[in-house]
Amino acid sequence: MTTLQNTSKAMCLDDLPATESDLSSQKPGLYYGADDQCKIAFGDKATSCSFSRHDVDVCNVLSCHTDPADLGTCTRLFIPLLDGTECGPNKWCLRRSCMSLGDLDVIGVVHGAWSKWSPFSSCSRSCGGGVVLRQRHCNNPRPAFGGHKCEGSDMEAKICNTQLCTGTQFDFMATQCSDTNSQPLYPPPRAPVYYKWLPALGYAKGNMLCKHMCRVEGKSFMVSRRDSFVDGTRCEMSDSEITSSYRLCVTGRCRIFGCDGKLESDQMLDNCRVCGGDNSSCRKLSGSYTEGTAREYVTFLEVPPRSTNIRVSNSQAVFSHLGVKVKGHYVVAGAQKISHNVSYPSILEDNRIVYRLYLTQKKLPDIEEIFIDGPTGDTIEIQVYRKYGKQYGDIVNPNITYSLYVPKQEDSYIWLQVNESCSASCGPGNVRIHYECIERSTEERVKQQHCLQSARPAARLEPCNLAPCPPGWELGEFGECSVSCGGGQRERDIHCLKQEALERQQTSDMDCADFPRPESVEMCNSQPCPARWTVSEWGICSTSCGVGIAERSVTCVQFVNGTDIDVNVTLCPTAAQPLGVSPCNVGICPSQLGQMPWSEVFKQLGRETGNITNTSATSDILSERRTYLWVPIMGHCSVTCGKGIVDVRYMCTDPETREEVQQELCHQNFQTHMSYMRCTRKACPPQWEVHGFGPCNASCGGGVRKREVYCMKKERNVTQRLPPSACEIALRPVSTEICNADPCPVRWQSTSELCSVSCGGGVRRRLLYCTKVLGEREELAPDKECLHLPRPKDQESCNHHPCPPRWRVSNTGQCSVVCGTGLAERTVTCVQFRNGTDMEVMRTLCSGLEEPLSLIPCVISNCPFGWNPQDWSKCSVSCGLGARNRQLQCINLESTEIVLDAFCDHLSKLTTVEACDAGPCLAQRPNQTAAVLVAPTVAASISRSAVMTPRMVTNKTQLAKVSRDEDIKNTSSCGKLFLSESGTLTLISLRGRDCLVTIGRPLNVVIRVHVLMSSLNCSRQDSLSFCGRRLFWKTCSPLKGFTLTSITNTLTIRQRTNSGGGESILQYSSSLSTRHYYRECDTQLYGPQGNIVSPMQPYREGEACRTIINVAPTDRISIKVLYLRFNVGVNTTMTDYILLKDVATQRYSAYRGNSLFRWESLGNSVEIEFHGNFGFRATFRAVPSRTLAGVRKLNCG
Repeated sequence: MTTLQNTSKAMCLDDLPATESDLSSQKPGLYYGADDQCKIAFGDKATSCSFSRHDVDVCNVLSCHTDPADLGTCTRLFIPLLDGTECGPNKWCLRRSCMSLGDLDVIGVVHGAWSKWSPFSSCSRSCGGGVVLRQRHCNNPRPAFGGHKCEGSDMEAKICNTQLCTGTQFDFMATQCSDTNSQPLYPPPRAPVYYKWLPALGYAKGNMLCKHMCRVEGKSFMVSRRDSFVDGTRCEMSDSEITSSYRLCVTGRCRIFGCDGKLESDQMLDNCRVCGGDNSSCRKLSGSYTEGTAREYVTFLEVPPRSTNIRVSNSQAVFSHLGVKVKGHYVVAGAQKISHNVSYPSILEDNRIVYRLYLTQKKLPDIEEIFIDGPTGDTIEIQVYRKYGKQYGDIVNPNITYSLYVPKQEDSYIWLQVNESCSASCGPGNVRIHYECIERSTEERVKQQHCLQSARPAARLEPCNLAPCPPGWELGEFGECSVSCGGGQRERDIHCLKQEALERQQTSDMDCADFPRPESVEMCNSQPCPARWTVSEWGICSTSCGVGIAERSVTCVQFVNGTDIDVNVTLCPTAAQPLGVSPCNVGICPSQLGQMPWSEVFKQLGRETGNITNTSATSDILSERRTYLWVPIMGHCSVTCGKGIVDVRYMCTDPETREEVQQELCHQNFQTHMSYMRCTRKACPPQWEVHGFGPCNASCGGGVRKREVYCMKKERNVTQRLPPSACEIALRPVSTEICNADPCPVRWQSTSELCSVSCGGGVRRRLLYCTKVLGEREELAPDKECLHLPRPKDQESCNHHPCPPRWRVSNTGQCSVVCGTGLAERTVTCVQFRNGTDMEVMRTLCSGLEEPLSLIPCVISNCPFGWNPQDWSKCSVSCGLGARNRQLQCINLESTEIVLDAFCDHLSKLTTVEACDAGPCLAQRPNQTAAVLVAPTVAASISRSAVMTPRMVTNKTQLAKVSRDEDIKNTSSCGKLFLSESGTLTLISLRGRDCLVTIGRPLNVVIRVHVLMSSLNCSRQDSLSFCGRRLFWKTCSPLKGFTLTSITNTLTIRQRTNSGGGESILQYSSSLSTRHYYRECDTQLYGPQGNIVSPMQPYREGEACRTIINVAPTDRISIKVLYLRFNVGVNTTMTDYILLKDVATQRYSAYRGNSLFRWESLGNSVEIEFHGNFGFRATFRAVPSRTLAGVRKLNCG
């Protein structure tokens, strides 16, 4: 066993065995799925229902969509699904229950197998490339109980009708979207809204796009408008890297087709656009371009027809950009600015022009690319636009490379030599020779792109000789201008030249006297010169010794026409204005006598003043005796390290004694003053440099402000930043400090709720609370702290845009009857909610909405009128069966006064005629009893929530001689619906015919039937059947005196006779039911016609409201829906639906959707269940049954 498990033969042990005892593969549901079973039951168009009831096992009932266009309606047959039918993921139907693999006993696996291929479908499009497809299914059998699925594809598809349409592929998709413009959306609050729908290209891709995805014009949302686009609609793949010949929507998915038109065939086009080709049918042309003209579009490449795989790239997209021109119109750029990404005509086209722009990280244009798959149909011009000319250098040149493929063919275009005119009008010159492309046969010039198959010969220059030129003036170049501004002159040389052989030689100016001599001098640089400062010479120094003051004049001038003129000083730059006053030193004054030689004093004073000294003045001072001098006295340096300033104080001194004397003895022209001199000490150690504090990061509640602190070292006028450790000898100043510590003021904050309305002007409530800001955070504060502040409003207006128009119902008038049921008229207007008020607008604005009825039913209860029956008359015969009658009077029940019968027309009339038995007649046999019809007068049924007009059934006794069939037809109660409170029924049957009678009463009433007489023959299987909801009773003998009470408010009586001439007379009456067999929201309606309205009550599980309809037993019921509004897609569940039950056949039809429909029963009774709260209004009417045999089979059979 171990050896076997180690071999490849042991693979059969990896799954469950297919045992013969279970016969797993013979389950019929594995071959006939739910869809197949629906098709067998309801026709080829039926499919399994897409929703189910939670209280019914899906395997216990066959639920089907019978109309493929209406997936909101399900028709159910109470027959179980076949065993093996898949009822969920890894679940199958077995013995009426949906079971998973874990719920089953050991059962053999079933591997899936393919069915036969279906025939190919018709082409989905008449042009532009549609799709034909065929399918097969993995249902022969289906995989089950852990079996393998089928391998391979379940669908084959091919492209068909590829001829071009008049519109584009984009137009085809746009038409499918616009076709849904008349279908509204129902956003909250459930009012229909109409939009204009466009394709959602750029918003959806791939499979999502194929789900009929459209977007709203001018809005930012998209919706799937239908199940899918038409097969063959082009789509955009979600993966931009995937390339193929065609991308088509097929069954709601974006699929790839090869170039051979087959689905996923992997056949590709070569560069020549040949499917599966080897690039041998075309040749590649390529080139580059870096030229162009500033601010113009220049065509550098004309793509000829039938070209393929065109690629153009520009890597200098900052200063130039590409443009594309087709049939004289720009499809890319063209407005002197770079284009956004473009696909022309659209991204859906099979042959399109694609332009892509790539940006740098700084969002600047980087690279442009153009892709054209081809083959091209028209000549396409590829152009370049450059912003700047060549004078700005190569950096502004475009850098374009291109390549394309053209078909190989015999050269029909050649290069033709073209000679241009000579460069000189006389004497020797040059002629330029170039080449142009021509068509060989016609020699007509064509675009040079046609000759690209051969290299274009280079252009060249050749000499040309014409007649000798006469003498003429040769003009030299002008020299430089004599001035740069203000008006100057420039000159040039002018010579008379004549032609000698191949040279031009200078000759006498007289030889050129026939021609006027040009000017050799011209004016230049006439623009005004800028104003400038001019200064005079310095004046005499203000002192004869030491430091004095010298002055000079400073003037603003401008050079105009060769002369400087004075102008306003505001024209000259203030910052460049020269000084008009300057210190001066005429001579050396004695200082520090005996301590410093005169030469040193002279140098020190010179360093102080920086001016030229007058040594002659110093000699004059020395020659004088007893002269008192101003002597500078030096103070201390202002710093202990680095560079500082020393104070210099002048005192009047006696040169001989070196003592200070009175200042009056010194020369008064030189005033004493305080002067300063620079001083230098040793280099300073590193120290902290502190900058000012920045702003506080909070205005209140305590913030922080920062400043910069650096360790700096200054040496020789150079400041150097050092690490902080170099300044550790000194305490580092703080870099942060607390600021604005005062508590923050409180303020009101608010949060807003949603607007009370979505349009038309509503109110938004605001929740106010008091807050206190602490730095970057906020905390709540008691409201009392904010009471001193103005309190904001608790609400604000919102959503002021008008609401969509809608119908409004108002001003319901009085009921048309005094009491009971009638009609009331109401006003129906088209309104629009604006600024919080309904404004009446034109009715045409509401034309897309269903207009409510202006006449509605009304009920006025507690009618004070009623029928007062009189005593019965005597029997019409003295013996046998006869009839008796009585009168009915309409009276006021409160005053007992007799009033007109019209006041009681809304009430059911009591029986005015009934049968009577006067005893046996001596001359007649018992079986020849006269047939007398006693028919009650039928009145309208009073239901609790509906108003209708029943069919009136009248009978008259035929006194004339007629055939027995006509007599029975006119006297029998057969085939009629009786709605009165009580009455007598005469049932007379012919051979082979059944007599059917239906009695209907209000919902809270039951019916009691008493058999007065019966002549049925039990030995011939005659019978009398009683049928109703929850009741079926069939009997024959003994019948006289038989009594039966119904369970509900309706009862059908069927008399069947095979002997012929069978008769029965029954009497019935009504009473209140002691059992509550109905729901509070149920409604009972009777025929022949009436209106059906949904209860519009919230649905509770298991308590659906019902409307029950009964008509005459020989009729069936036709229902026409006038209004239906499910809340599909807006907070709804799958439990919202309508269930219609044909009581006679027990056939159910479920409906869910907003499409109006018609429905007909086979029997005379219908129950409608309303599962959910939605709008519904319909009419019903009784129509004759198709066959009498069908009536016998369905009603009380």
